[in-house]
Amino acid sequence: MAKHFCTHVERDFAFDFVPVFPEDLFEDPEICVVLAEAGITPDARGNRLAVLRTPQARIAFLEAEDRVKEAMWNAGWAVSAGAGEAAESEAARSSRLRDRIVEKAASMREGRISPQVMRLCVLQLHRFEAERLQGRRLDPGALREALPGGGDEVHLPEFGMWEAQALIQAADRLRANGATTRGV
Repeated sequence: MAKHFCTHVERDFAFDFVPVFPEDLFEDPEICVVLAEAGITPDARGNRLAVLRTPQARIAFLEAEDRVKEAMWNAGWAVSAGAGEAAESEAARSSRLRDRIVEKAASMREGRISPQVMRLCVLQLHRFEAERLQGRRLDPGALREALPGGGDEVHLPEFGMWEAQALIQAADRLRANGATTRGV
């Protein structure tokens, strides 16, 4: 039973780690300082979400019980980087985030906001971006419609608390071993 379950999870719920704040933001000297002052580093656990790869897994996740979704979201899981909305390239996402951070940093330099407010702005932007990537506001129906044939004939894997626990444990093991991009 356990072997079948693990195979089912690995087959149906493959994932990758995706940074909330893309790594190129940390290469910009001005932005890197601002992020560090807010306690955000490129390798921080809170800056890496485990993102499900397949549309079927994303839909199954979004159609799961609320307690299952909450457990997954709280453990750092995401549906997709841009699922259900106009696909945004990594470069466009970095540019959008960079613009927001630079704008706030300029306000701080000009004395319009304090360093404490700047820190809170960065943390709020990080939280908002994480929730966007997690798909907390996505409609699974919109994802279904994007599948061939409107998703009517698509097999969805079972997604319950057992699958959630196995995925959370798998991601935690990989993170503990230093994985930063590839999941199962």
